[in-house]
Amino acid sequence: GGGGGGGGGADGWQLSEGQVELAEVSAAGASRTFRAQIGGESVRGAAFIERPATDEPAAAAEVHLFVGGEQLRVSVSDVATQAAARAAEAAASEAGAVQRPIVAPMPGKLVQLLVAPGQRVAPGEAVAVLEAMKMEHTLVAAAEATVDVLHAAAGDVVAQKALLVTFATEEAA
Repeated sequence: GGGGGGGGGADGWQLSEGQVELAEVSAAGASRTFRAQIGGESVRGAAFIERPATDEPAAAAEVHLFVGGEQLRVSVSDVATQAAARAAEAAASEAGAVQRPIVAPMPGKLVQLLVAPGQRVAPGEAVAVLEAMKMEHTLVAAAEATVDVLHAAAGDVVAQKALLVTFATEEAA
């Protein structure tokens, strides 16, 4: 169906190149075709949504966009999914959870490492800052731990799931 376009940018996505208005979407299973206006140019393409194969609350869906013979992959997680992940981390740290290694949740540039080997971190303490998709993402400790090894340096461009920081294992005696 129908309906008119118009108006402001309230229903579109904002990109650095300009406004995106989704004109039509048709769906068949996980695959969808779309027509969009990007900066005044009409674009047609297809999208495939790959749902996470894990029960982890922070798992992002991968959206594969196919436009004009090119492919772009985007990781998408909504605010509710991110909030559930933070709540799960907080509950785990209160239950005496072990700090797992910090990995890059998405490809990007490591802007800052805020810790050093031997340093103690508390739950919720910032460990690293990653710049991805023109936004800064602060990666935090989930539990009290001691930093063991830094596997990357500020300024490094890292892949999704790249190992950034590992923590010393502490045996309760």
